[in-house]
Amino acid sequence: MAFLRFFLVGGAGFVVDATVFFLLAQGAGKAWWLARLLAFLAAVGVTWAGNRWFTFGSRAQPGPEGLRYLGVQSLGCGVNYAVFLAWVTAAGVERGLLLPYLAGTAAALASNYLLSRHYVFRNPKA
Repeated sequence: MAFLRFFLVGGAGFVVDATVFFLLAQGAGKAWWLARLLAFLAAVGVTWAGNRWFTFGSRAQPGPEGLRYLGVQSLGCGVNYAVFLAWVTAAGVERGLLLPYLAGTAAALASNYLLSRHYVFRNPKA
């Protein structure tokens, strides 16, 4: 059940991430990487709140937990961004950014869940 909740919260984060990314990327020109970073930070805030409350029912101190979550999500972002960048580099930006974006997102899902469940939110309710 926790994975399903994590997936649903991740879906909300994905919508935030995609919306911010594609809105910013339209005006970013060659600075699409900056649009990607800002979208990531927006999504981390949304998913931390959702996972803290809905997925894991955490009552831990928000500061330390939030820092652990940011660290885990940063690691996941590294995986996500590496896949995204490799795809864009290999295929070229002219082929579009949607498939590289989706591939990067999918690559980070499992590691983010496992680290969130066993490191960030140590005592999950579900």
